[in-house]
Amino acid sequence: MWYAVYIVAHLLLYILILRRLIVFRREIVIFGYHAISFVAVVAVVLAGVALSWAIADLYEAVAIIALHAIYSLSFLEVWSLSEGGYSLQIMEHLALAERQGQPADLEALRAIGSAKQGNRLDGLASVGLVRQTDGAVELTATGRLVATVFAGLAWLTHVRDGV
Repeated sequence: MWYAVYIVAHLLLYILILRRLIVFRREIVIFGYHAISFVAVVAVVLAGVALSWAIADLYEAVAIIALHAIYSLSFLEVWSLSEGGYSLQIMEHLALAERQGQPADLEALRAIGSAKQGNRLDGLASVGLVRQTDGAVELTATGRLVATVFAGLAWLTHVRDGV
């Protein structure tokens, strides 16, 4: 039962307070908020299992860890879709222009795309997957490894044929 209270408190803390903070508009901060919570929950439930050595506690621990993983992954996916969707921002821009009785500003739409591309490249560079020099972008050794792994996963799942 403690876990249900914890997860509701975790979600409410974000909804009522944290989402209003500028720092919580960054993907890495949102990820960290959930990663730290997940690690803490795993540590608590595994400590409980280690102290009791009861098989029922092990089952409960697995369920709690799985529920937290589902909660965090779902939250992160919804947040990412709502925050980062280029199509969503285009539709919001068009709806605002329509409400104001004005034509859409195509340059503003292009700027959204350029800003998103720049933010994504900066994010990849900050974690060491790409390097930007003299207006060119290239994969680092780590970036090549990650790209190869994702290409392999895409091939295995037929996400993109010919990868």
